[in-house]
Amino acid sequence: MMQRLPVFGIATLLLLLILPVYSNSDSVTTDSSNIEIRLPNEQQIQTFRNNPEFKYDRKSKTGVSIFERAETWFWEKVLQFLLMPAYSWLRYLILYSFIALAFGYAYYKLRGQQWQALFAEKSDLSVRFSEHPENLQTLDLPALIREAEQQQQFRLAVRWQFLKILKELEIAGMIRWHPHKTNRAYLSELGDAAVQHDFSEIIAVYEYAWYGHFDVEANQYQRVSAQFSHFRNEIKTMV
Repeated sequence: MMQRLPVFGIATLLLLLILPVYSNSDSVTTDSSNIEIRLPNEQQIQTFRNNPEFKYDRKSKTGVSIFERAETWFWEKVLQFLLMPAYSWLRYLILYSFIALAFGYAYYKLRGQQWQALFAEKSDLSVRFSEHPENLQTLDLPALIREAEQQQQFRLAVRWQFLKILKELEIAGMIRWHPHKTNRAYLSELGDAAVQHDFSEIIAVYEYAWYGHFDVEANQYQRVSAQFSHFRNEIKTMV
């Protein structure tokens, strides 16, 4: 039995056994003063009785509604169900579903943004957005291409060539152009698999030259220009 006692209980028993008990009857004094019995004010008692905040043993008249009770019962049952060991897999399924929905929502919100701008150098951001056209239809792209070619700014010429393709795709009704759409968003709008494949190659060349700051030489630009022209002719055959 002693082994089952808590450590505190054993220590207390040992202390009581070791310490001597001293009693000194001479130290006991008798209090002969009169005791005054004081009762609380009846009016104050009645005030407390009438106050509903002090009626601890009585049910509230308002209580909770049937809907609130049903809602509480429902969530209690759901919680009990989810906490059952046999349904631990369901808890993980719900958790991962919420995580997937959160990532899906974030992707949906960011889908129309320029992903390259998120990872671009700060020195390049102002140049890129200042060159980004707000209205593709107002640009004289053939003139801009000729000007860039004459100045041997072949990297810029590749950019104007790519924007010309976007303009022709929009005219053909194959995409809906927006200044902050990504190239992958345009690619997903193309229904034809062959056109998607060719356009993905166009995107790769453009992004490598423009966003990769690749210095395009004259002979390289000729090959790129021929590839872009071939794709524009492909668009015309589908209109």
